[in-house]
Amino acid sequence: MKQYILNGACQEATQWDGSDYKIQHGEIITQVTNRKIRDNLFRVESDKRIVQVSQSILERYFDVYGGD
Repeated sequence: MKQYILNGACQEATQWDGSDYKIQHGEIITQVTNRKIRDNLFRVESDKRIVQVSQSILERYFDVYGGD
């Protein structure tokens, strides 16, 4: 799946239990789902947490890092 790197200020994400999570500048995330209707899920590479990141945040603050 695609990888992205946060190229801006820390951003909010949501964990499975509904709690907030802050993704820090320079953090790499890997897409783990490919949803058409709801936001995709991503694995934060530093601690392997699964979070939901909105498409608008992804497009605005993240750059493609790698992946296939």
